[in-house]
Amino acid sequence: MAEKRKQVRKIPQFFVGVYDNDQTKSVGRVANISSGGLMVIGKYELTRYASYKISMDLPYAIKEKSQVFFEAQCRWCERGGRTKLYSSGLEITNISSENSEILAEFLEDPQIVDESGVSTISVIIETDT
Repeated sequence: MAEKRKQVRKIPQFFVGVYDNDQTKSVGRVANISSGGLMVIGKYELTRYASYKISMDLPYAIKEKSQVFFEAQCRWCERGGRTKLYSSGLEITNISSENSEILAEFLEDPQIVDESGVSTISVIIETDT
């Protein structure tokens, strides 16, 4: 299968939460990210080709903002083999210039390594509420 991504994916070394603003619920956490999209791991299945209004937590303020906002389309979603969690690929389809600048600065953080780099494994602890 040919690689379709144009940007290098990066892996945050810290928890980065992702939320669906329309349904006001957590989508999950960022597994990897680029300026064009992100892979999210969470306990809810996302609908393929559906559009979502997303807010993404930042681990620290950038330009005095603690979140980035954008619209994204779910390109794929699949459930893990031995886990109840879903992995979903989101393509960023609409982002303001301000949020794009914040995201670009976030992606320059040395704690966000290229996907080919060595990274620690992060874990989500899920609870039923």
